[in-house]
Amino acid sequence: MPDALLIPISVASEFDTRDVQRLLELYATPIRDRGLPLIYDAGHFARLVGYEEDLLYAITNAPERFYRTFSIKKKGGGKRKLNEPLPTLKEIQRWILANILEHVPVSRAARAYRRGYKLRGNASVHTRQKSVLKMDVRDFFGSIPFRGIQEIFYSFGYTEALSFFLANVCCLDGHLPQGAPTTASLSNIYMKPFDEAMLEFCRKNKLRFTRYADDITISGTFDPGLVKATITAMLNDLSLSIANEKTRVFRRGTRQIVTGLVVNERVGIPREVKRKFRQDVYYIRKFGLDGHMRHSNIMRSQYLEHIMGIGAYIINIEKNSKSLKADFEYLKLLRRTYA
Repeated sequence: MPDALLIPISVASEFDTRDVQRLLELYATPIRDRGLPLIYDAGHFARLVGYEEDLLYAITNAPERFYRTFSIKKKGGGKRKLNEPLPTLKEIQRWILANILEHVPVSRAARAYRRGYKLRGNASVHTRQKSVLKMDVRDFFGSIPFRGIQEIFYSFGYTEALSFFLANVCCLDGHLPQGAPTTASLSNIYMKPFDEAMLEFCRKNKLRFTRYADDITISGTFDPGLVKATITAMLNDLSLSIANEKTRVFRRGTRQIVTGLVVNERVGIPREVKRKFRQDVYYIRKFGLDGHMRHSNIMRSQYLEHIMGIGAYIINIEKNSKSLKADFEYLKLLRRTYA
């Protein structure tokens, strides 16, 4: 029986089986109508995921003991802190993702972390526009609060106590941890009110809007000051803020960039990215992989996989480039010699 529906022993005699059944149906119906699994309490959840209830309470009482924390280098410099859940917690979070979160609709403006939505598609929305405004949410996952995650589960119809429990399974140090399987999906659900409000604002003002994780893009003809103020106010309602140092306005006649792609006339890779890839392949052909790495003082492990990843990314965006495809095929053949 749901924890919020438990009947005190002192008055239990006043309820018959039909009363209890009606209470259960009142709880179950809205959850089932959303296509979500019926979960009564923490003990019921433990049985569904196949772990002891005591273990789940250990996780929610001291989640920091169930994560591995490390840092990786960011593309633009600095380091990004990642919190990877240990296998047991990761499996439980994947259950929540597959059985609950993936069945919750999000805004069509949310373009990241969704099947069928790609980086290229996000950028293509903003081609051939007079101006493009790019804004980043500061410390995106780390600023989405525990309370907001609890309210998400509560909005699905789960009891307040169960929602608190599930939020604890998905949060670390009072926010969403970057590295947990549930974090991306929860962030899109949390941002839905903002996304829908921005879509309506842009519809009224004949603008285009997409959000790719923490990357907000507006394009069209607009007053940058008004749009930035509107976005800032809407984000403040969600306890989020803009990284002002990363805000950019790209005018027509300059190179307009959306999530790392050029969008002036059509979606494309920046010239310097293609040039660097071609240059690296040229030197690999000339000096060999090991010789190129020594000559260029490249210390990166799995360098061949790294350069092939860049090539695959470029080809995925610019599918008609024969020379780029030839370079990529060469790298594929080279990899076989190192297998």
